[in-house]
Amino acid sequence: MQHVMPELESLSIDISPIQRRRCRLVAELRRFGQSVDAPEGAFYLFPRSPIPEAIELCDWLAERGV
Repeated sequence: MQHVMPELESLSIDISPIQRRRCRLVAELRRFGQSVDAPEGAFYLFPRSPIPEAIELCDWLAERGV
């Protein structure tokens, strides 16, 4: 790690595409009535689902184009 760190420090990552996707996903989940907090420093979302079964939730979202 000590040999790689100097090279990594000069890199910059454009996080704006990730932020846009995060904002869109939060907006769409809310539009469909889901309760979800928008994370401030990460991309991970933890929506509160009215559908307890994960596969059913994924199917429900897929039917709606999410």
